[in-house]
Amino acid sequence: MRIAIVEPFIGGIGGSQKVVAELADYLVSRGHHVEFFVQKYDSNTPYKQFNRMKINLLRPSSKILSPLVFLFKKIKGFDVVITSNFPSNFACIRNKNSFFICYSPRRYFYDLRDYSFRQAGLIGKIVLLVKILLFKQIDILSARKAKSLVCICRNVQKRVEKYYSIKTSKILYCGIDSDKYKQGKYKNYILSVSRFVDAKRIDLIVRSMKFVKDKNLKLLLVGEGPEEKNLRRLVGNNKKIIFLGKVDENHLKELYSNCLAVVYVPLDEDYGLIPLEAGASGKLTMGVNEGGLKETIINNKTGFLIDKVSPERIAEKIDLIAKDKNLAKKMGRAAKNYSLKFDWKHLLPKWEKEIIAVKNEKRNKNKE
Repeated sequence: MRIAIVEPFIGGIGGSQKVVAELADYLVSRGHHVEFFVQKYDSNTPYKQFNRMKINLLRPSSKILSPLVFLFKKIKGFDVVITSNFPSNFACIRNKNSFFICYSPRRYFYDLRDYSFRQAGLIGKIVLLVKILLFKQIDILSARKAKSLVCICRNVQKRVEKYYSIKTSKILYCGIDSDKYKQGKYKNYILSVSRFVDAKRIDLIVRSMKFVKDKNLKLLLVGEGPEEKNLRRLVGNNKKIIFLGKVDENHLKELYSNCLAVVYVPLDEDYGLIPLEAGASGKLTMGVNEGGLKETIINNKTGFLIDKVSPERIAEKIDLIAKDKNLAKKMGRAAKNYSLKFDWKHLLPKWEKEIIAVKNEKRNKNKE
């Protein structure tokens, strides 16, 4: 089968990039022909599966024109067109055999609209308002035009039902390759892995170190993004907080394997692969009792789900496991066992089955 995968950008770090890399690699291994259609491609991507794929660059490459590029793009000669991140999902409108992987309805259109406005400056508020006025209805239409729409977890499915009025969407969980992770030592550092954006609330993690009693602990920050300047200003001269930037997969796995624990407290996260990657490395995750983390963390067993998250409450959990490494090891073992349920070898055959089924499904079956 000939499969086109449409993405705005390839080359960054993040869960969605990792998922589509694994999916494409698996589909090729199953004998399918896979090509990517993207506006921008950075061959220095940490996910090297992309470098083995055929990448078609879409023009114009301007980010401002990105919604129009995907809205009017007709991809010919393929049995299925897979879309995901906004605005690549706009391609569902003109491409009949579309398979929409919904990581979440675009959040600044819906549940994070007020939050986004509060965080933005005057120009940012104007840009957000224009985007909402121009593209929100197209976003809804693209979801309802998709031949098949799948959600990556229950949390996202609830949003799809609420904002797209689609009640027949399916859930296909994203996973990890458990065998590629290993458990190492329990060294004196806490690990944060995330894009540096407001909604990931990395500032709370940074601030928590002020309240951590164990002054031998370090905080390692993996990631990059628009909030980096503010975070560096917040860190100041604190030598216990270290920015590692974008790291490759092997380095990241090494960091996971030897950390004491992982901390990850995003705002109502869609799903979140970080706790599963930490678990596969035998490490617990200090998370937040919101969103998809309630599906990837079992509270007080594979990690912690913190209510009303604050720097002080994060610090309490850090000190708890710093004082009791046996507890960290016990919870790490439980996290490893739980992560096995989300291994790609169990999940990818289900993805392939749903993608193949797109050829025989009726258009608009998702429409209520």
